[in-house]
Amino acid sequence: MGEIQSIENILVDRGYTSISLNKSILGHFEIEVSLDGQLVLMLLDTGATKSVLHTETAKSLKLELAHESEGGGGLGVSKATVNSTLINEIKIGPLIITSFNMFIMDFSHPIKSIVDRGGNLIDGVIGADILESKAAVIEYKEAKLYLK
Repeated sequence: MGEIQSIENILVDRGYTSISLNKSILGHFEIEVSLDGQLVLMLLDTGATKSVLHTETAKSLKLELAHESEGGGGLGVSKATVNSTLINEIKIGPLIITSFNMFIMDFSHPIKSIVDRGGNLIDGVIGADILESKAAVIEYKEAKLYLK
């Protein structure tokens, strides 16, 4: 019988990059991400269709916003103004994504809820658009994200 390989070894052998996640006091996975060289703390959200940055974070990073539409929703918000911005380089661990259209929304309400319950102040969410495009695998027990 052959040697049993770890999930990490199998995925790394298949070209995946291993990235450590932080599990918050509330049980959410968080990850530091670099957006055009500026660090932000993002919540890993497998239920979010799009990756989204909080409006106030986008302003503090001096990102140029383009108006997209009215009616975006999620994270406890049923209808909101959605803007977007072009991020030239997103760095998640050693993995680099170039020319990514990031959505921008006001996350004040969900951020307040997270912080009020003892969680960390997040800047946005990494959603299915990035996770699916990079064939994400999440290893919950070891708090690892694998992207390809």
